[in-house]
Amino acid sequence: ALARTRYALGWLPADAPLSPPIAPEAQRSVLRGAPMQLAAGAPLTSGDGAQLQLEHATLVPQDPEDPARVLFADAAGLHRAPSAGLRPATRPLTRRAFLEEAFSHLDRPYGWGGHAGGLDCSRFVMDVLATFGLELPRHSGRQAHSGTFTLPLEGVTEDEERLRLIDAAARRGIVLLHFPGHIMVYLGRD
Repeated sequence: ALARTRYALGWLPADAPLSPPIAPEAQRSVLRGAPMQLAAGAPLTSGDGAQLQLEHATLVPQDPEDPARVLFADAAGLHRAPSAGLRPATRPLTRRAFLEEAFSHLDRPYGWGGHAGGLDCSRFVMDVLATFGLELPRHSGRQAHSGTFTLPLEGVTEDEERLRLIDAAARRGIVLLHFPGHIMVYLGRD
């Protein structure tokens, strides 16, 4: 089976531990439920005892039938668990909220392309901005062209002029700095 997620595209083996087919009305709930986010790694436990261990910042859909619960699936089927420890994934974008979200990822292991469950630069940017309802592509080169404007610095040779331009852009919003194969968030000089 071919699977596509926010992070990857690839083939699943025939013996992959998937949930049984989910009823169409439950599919709509899973796909359209308001996303909730786990602030720290913790298990979800449903009323029927099913458990799912989640990574920091994992998104799960809120149960449209009961906003105090979230939905998750395992090999046994679809489960509903209390949403304690979860917060709405989409919140207003402010500089403070952005920095809080970015710094909440400190100490997460690095993994190029998500290797061994790690976080690489483009997934970091994608995950942080997703909490504000902003969807970006997975790859850094495509992320670099996803903003509202691009500030080309190739012809600017003086370091002070480059910094002045980047600082001016940072006063208007969030600045992503892109180099071939890498993307990062500009936090300012302080």
